[in-house]
Amino acid sequence: MSSLMIVDENKIRKKAREEIDLGIKRALEGVNKSGQLALLSLRSVTALTSGKARWRELKEQGMLTHMFRTITGKNRAIRQAMEEDIFHFQYIAQQTLQELADRQCLTLDVIAAVHNKFNLLFLENDKKFEQVYTHLHAFFDYTEKNITNLNSRLIKAEKNIDLLNWHATLSVKKYSGINYIDLKDIEKIVCLTKDFFEITKGDWDTQNLLLLEDSMQRLQLEGSMNLMQFITELFSDRKLVNHLIEPIGGLSAQEDVYFDFNIFNMISELSRTVEPLGFSTDSLDKYQEICRFDKPISIRNLIYELLTELRIVQELILSSSGDNKVVYEVFLKQIENLDFRIDIVREIKQSTRLPLEVCRSIVKNIPSKVCTLESYEEAQELKSRLEQLRCRVEIY
Repeated sequence: MSSLMIVDENKIRKKAREEIDLGIKRALEGVNKSGQLALLSLRSVTALTSGKARWRELKEQGMLTHMFRTITGKNRAIRQAMEEDIFHFQYIAQQTLQELADRQCLTLDVIAAVHNKFNLLFLENDKKFEQVYTHLHAFFDYTEKNITNLNSRLIKAEKNIDLLNWHATLSVKKYSGINYIDLKDIEKIVCLTKDFFEITKGDWDTQNLLLLEDSMQRLQLEGSMNLMQFITELFSDRKLVNHLIEPIGGLSAQEDVYFDFNIFNMISELSRTVEPLGFSTDSLDKYQEICRFDKPISIRNLIYELLTELRIVQELILSSSGDNKVVYEVFLKQIENLDFRIDIVREIKQSTRLPLEVCRSIVKNIPSKVCTLESYEEAQELKSRLEQLRCRVEIY
């Protein structure tokens, strides 16, 4: 199976499909951050496994375009399409995944994280979800085989010397004075994840991951464990928790919708709530409602998911840092024709998702700030649309 065909294309006009496909291709041309691509992949899967009620909830919260900000930032047509109905929303997600696969942006660790998500969801008795799962499972299996086959034929000119040295010296590596080979499985998982992420600095390729898989075999790290076992054993040793998150300098809860459930959000929350005297599984009650802790996950896939999430969290932290984040404030300075006030309110509401009363207040109390945006192109587009309504707008 080389292409995704989950969404019934007959429910979307041909011209709209063409505009969406072209918009996605253009948007992804400028994206080269691995964490950003992983985030987009996981959000696409979340969209494809969402029901109509979930889509409506995200729409009301103004979160649809936030989920696909990488795609929607420069394309108003796509923003409007995903809010039209769930079919357009899921078609955008489907075509985004397809384009990522065609560009060879779906890596082994991301595919493993996707499989883990499927295994954790409660929806296996939902026939519609089973159909989506079957399509996605076949698509990702096909993509994974292609990645492995392609890399088996490549001879990489440049090698990560630090990674090769680490791999060669695994037999003498120690954690808390104990050789890696003699550690418990949970300690081996954390040490391999932490070492690999630190050495690669969050930037790896398939050859690196295959070397990591060989490292797992050398440490006799195989089989599977369920998530309850992993979390319980992890939180029985706070030193081990700190060792895992050391490469990214700690954690803060990420209020994001890229994943219905993710391990590092849970680690972050439990790190703040677990009593110093011990860990109680009662702390996991809120997560029991959305995922299955008793389903086994292969240790290989668990390590890959931890790596994928570490990379995503690292980029989220960097992008939200005050020293790295650039924002653009859009100010409404003047309205040259007051007859356009209703249209201006409508445009601001549609572009910003602000409450109607707030939009009216902005127009009534000029000069006033309309909104703050992270994308200059998006700010410029809003400025252009308001100027067409005879407004004077400035971006700071």
